[in-house]
Amino acid sequence: MTYDFSQLTGNEFESLCNDLISKREDIFIERFKDGKDGGIDGRFHEADKSTVIIQSKHYLKSGFKPLVNKLKNDELKKLKKLNPSRYIVSTSVPLNPPQKDEIKRELEPYIKSTKDILGATELNSLLLQYPEIEENTYKLWINSTQVLKTIFNSKQNQNNQLKINNFLSKSKLYVRTKNHEDAKEKLNNLNTVVINGSPGIGKTTLAQQLALDYIAEGYSFCVIEDDISDLYKQLNTSEKQIFYFDDFLGDVIFNLNNSGNRTLKCINELKEAKNTKFILTTRTNILNQAKSSLPSYKSTNTESYQFEIPIHSLSRIDKAKILYNHIWYSNLKKPKIEKIYENKNYKKIVDHRNFNPRLIEFITDEYKTRDFLSDDFWTYITDTLNNPSEIWDHVIQHQLTKIERELVIYISLFTSRHISENDLENFHYLSAHEDPTFNDLIKSLTGSIINRELTEQRKIKNKKIIFYPASHYTLFDPSIKDYIFKKYSSEPSLISRLALIKKSPNDIEIALNGMYRKTASHENEKHKIQFIESIYSNLEIENENENSFNCYILNKIKEMNKTGLYNDINLSLFKIALKTKLKNLDIHQIKTINLNLKTISIDSFNPNESDDFEKLILNHNNNIEDLKEISKLINHLEPNGGELSGFLEDEFSTLLFSEIELIADQEGIEIYKDEYGEYDTSELEQLIDEQLSDLKSKNNLRNYEFIDDSILDRFVDDDQYNDAKNSLSNDFEDNDDSEIDSIFERE
Repeated sequence: MTYDFSQLTGNEFESLCNDLISKREDIFIERFKDGKDGGIDGRFHEADKSTVIIQSKHYLKSGFKPLVNKLKNDELKKLKKLNPSRYIVSTSVPLNPPQKDEIKRELEPYIKSTKDILGATELNSLLLQYPEIEENTYKLWINSTQVLKTIFNSKQNQNNQLKINNFLSKSKLYVRTKNHEDAKEKLNNLNTVVINGSPGIGKTTLAQQLALDYIAEGYSFCVIEDDISDLYKQLNTSEKQIFYFDDFLGDVIFNLNNSGNRTLKCINELKEAKNTKFILTTRTNILNQAKSSLPSYKSTNTESYQFEIPIHSLSRIDKAKILYNHIWYSNLKKPKIEKIYENKNYKKIVDHRNFNPRLIEFITDEYKTRDFLSDDFWTYITDTLNNPSEIWDHVIQHQLTKIERELVIYISLFTSRHISENDLENFHYLSAHEDPTFNDLIKSLTGSIINRELTEQRKIKNKKIIFYPASHYTLFDPSIKDYIFKKYSSEPSLISRLALIKKSPNDIEIALNGMYRKTASHENEKHKIQFIESIYSNLEIENENENSFNCYILNKIKEMNKTGLYNDINLSLFKIALKTKLKNLDIHQIKTINLNLKTISIDSFNPNESDDFEKLILNHNNNIEDLKEISKLINHLEPNGGELSGFLEDEFSTLLFSEIELIADQEGIEIYKDEYGEYDTSELEQLIDEQLSDLKSKNNLRNYEFIDDSILDRFVDDDQYNDAKNSLSNDFEDNDDSEIDSIFERE
């Protein structure tokens, strides 16, 4: 295969050239990475001890004339100073004989022969001569003719060609870190890996590049779009298959007991299927919800399949390479790139506490930053890094039309994973929008806000299964949904208007279980009631007896919230629920009970065993507002404290630690050691007190101090670990600085 070397960055191209010249000359080449290279990318000494210098110029984008000017105006001066006996220059620019003669003429006497001028043609010839170098250069190897033939040899991979090509296009930006090798080792050993981590850390990218490794080895690529049943439909244990299930738990734990248990069962079944590999991704907080919600999670050895990408797992060099790759392949205008290089600002990005690959992808995208002039660009970058949750605000509020914005809101709030083209077009039609057309709207949004994917659908016709292509849409990035949740949860009138366009109970259920559960607070509970009432008051129900279950629930909630007082029938139902299915109470039922504690005797609440109450707590231990409601009930049951109060306080401590840790990280609050080596936790204690003040005043937790101390102890334990880790890494920081400068060195 003939390469133009566009897959490689400048540093990668330099490394490739040194490898090829080392093979050609059959000699070890010295390489230099620290600081300015002074005109030397590689060096070796011949038998007579004379010095040979190697220089690589990745001038594919610039072309021949800028290359020659660079060599004669800059490099020649360095050569006169270094005075090597021989000079070898390699470039990604294709060179014809007259061009090689011109370069030799300009750099005489240092270039002895045109064989020491290696253009794109000569480099490709050397790759054919030394195929092992191609194999060791991942970005070339994965795009080689032989590998591409292997990838698209199977019909299954041909059907998924668009998705695989998308993975391939992202490989040029990808930086292989230790995370890749560790995750691959787990996948090799256990046949399954569940990749989890915080938003934007690179879970999906790691999963995609892992999948590519196996696809290139001859595995058929199988995508699970919605449900684990997709795997069983495609599974063939006699064939090498790699299954890919991105965001397998979704955005919220919805119908988890059914689908979650089936997924866990499948993972364990595949343990012995030697020809089958299974890659899944999910956010850590969603995974933690699954652990507490699924008893089967604890009863199986599922945790052994987990591979978490820790927030601090990327080294400074890893981060520098990620940033450099994104700049190299970006469409950013040159003045904006200059702002990143100015005063070595790239180090400030690398060292920022909120660095993650998603933010880097965002700030290096010219389309998303097109409204910012170069003079404002560095301010924009720092604002984005300081407030990562707001990265989509400018795009969605200022770069989209009202019609485009409502379409994005609809996809975010009323779809769990993706939406079919037919459903999306139907929504647009029912919205009574004639201009722009649906096709024009999709063209405007695709590639920047939404993704269009082709899939293969099945239908039965005349007792035969027929396959046909179909399109569906997903959000360009999961953080768009996070932004929409946060931005519009306080606008129930807008959400209800969009929900009523299709009048789909399923849409309403998804919104309720997604946005309002995810952003739970006292204020959002009020918005939720307003949202439900707005929908209910506009529902056209001809026959209430034929009403669906979802509308029935809306009706009951509306009735219960008219006055805040509940009738005897409701109270009786809740009494029965407490005795028979306490652990299954939802938060609305718990609130109803709390509002009527004075009218219900304490005896009515005494369950036969405390296990049910503990299960109730565990079912709600991912939401601080839910736990507050349960604490009111438990305080009523145990006025003098007891086992349930202690159990609840443990769960409060665990949940609050995660929330406070996130706030502390965002605000740069750390534990310091004073001059005597003692921990100074004053800033952190103040933050904990602020977060717990509302809890203390409204919930009457008797062991408030226990929760406070428990959270602080966890931070100190973590800091002691980080002290040990940092004592090892700090010694290398100065060396990191020079290596980072070398990565960003420009011609």
